[in-house]
Amino acid sequence: MEARPTIQDLALKIGVHKATVSRALSGKPGVSERVRRKVVEAARAQGFFPHGPARSLATSVTETIGLVCCDEMSEFLTNPFYSKVLAGIAEETALHGMSLAFTSHPLPLPGKSRPIPKIMRERRADGFLFVGDQDDMLIRYAHNMGYPVVLVDHQLPNSPFDMVVVNNIEGAEMAIHFLADLGHRRIGFLGGSLRSPSFAERLAGYRRAVVARGLSTDSLLIQAGDGSDSCCNMLRLLALPQPPTAILACNDVHAATALRAVHETGRDVPRDISIVGFDDSSKASETWPPLTTLRVDADEMGRVGVRRLVSRLHEPGAAPGRMVIQPRLTVRGSCAPCRIGTEMSVQNG
Repeated sequence: MEARPTIQDLALKIGVHKATVSRALSGKPGVSERVRRKVVEAARAQGFFPHGPARSLATSVTETIGLVCCDEMSEFLTNPFYSKVLAGIAEETALHGMSLAFTSHPLPLPGKSRPIPKIMRERRADGFLFVGDQDDMLIRYAHNMGYPVVLVDHQLPNSPFDMVVVNNIEGAEMAIHFLADLGHRRIGFLGGSLRSPSFAERLAGYRRAVVARGLSTDSLLIQAGDGSDSCCNMLRLLALPQPPTAILACNDVHAATALRAVHETGRDVPRDISIVGFDDSSKASETWPPLTTLRVDADEMGRVGVRRLVSRLHEPGAAPGRMVIQPRLTVRGSCAPCRIGTEMSVQNG
């Protein structure tokens, strides 16, 4: 039987000291990301894996990252945006030689609480990534239990947590300026629950840009809120005496709903109304016409979250950081110049 390769074997093959191999495989600091990747890839190629269970017993380290979401797991995994975030998390977690464990903790009803997840109570993870909307009380519980915590696509202002977030305000402003440059003056906002910090920020960016460009500030152009239905909201916008000529949706799912509602009322996108989404999820390129949207590098958000959590595992006293992902406008077929002003000019002529 062929002997199992040793750390010394790996060190000789890569051309580094065996202590460097040991630090890279255990996730300890003092090793560059380039060298760490090289060590991990060589270890995989040679079938070398540190004896995880024995090390866990000796050091009380599980070598596991916990991921907490508030949706039911099936909903989280099929969400077009969070499936990309998860892909980045899974890839980066494996690169650091760690396992990934999921738990779902739905948001509690007002005045109620939910049981603490078993993975947290029984210390089955070394630290936690809280992804998307969250029960902030659970985040604080994890912190008080001594767990390193990183928030991904969630914000808790004035807190001691690392956060990986999207520049939602600037992204929404970018969309409104783009639509205004196409001649649109009445631009609607289609949103979901404003309990979501991301959606609330996107609405704030919409409002700021609308004022900056001197566009219509009619409050009826904003359709969003808890328990609201995006299809009904879009139909309300279309039924206004002066309907919007363009829409910014809080994400691509709502934008796709807006597209369907427009088509069902016999209108055309982008001839009669332009639509911009947010996230550039898989839905954006699958709709007809394909959506113009704000692209967010979701898998990079996941990778950054893992890297920050691993760093905090080794340097628990480091100051918390706020890592901001910048969205980029991706122009597709769902937008066109506003026709209303042009038609009026022709009629008047």
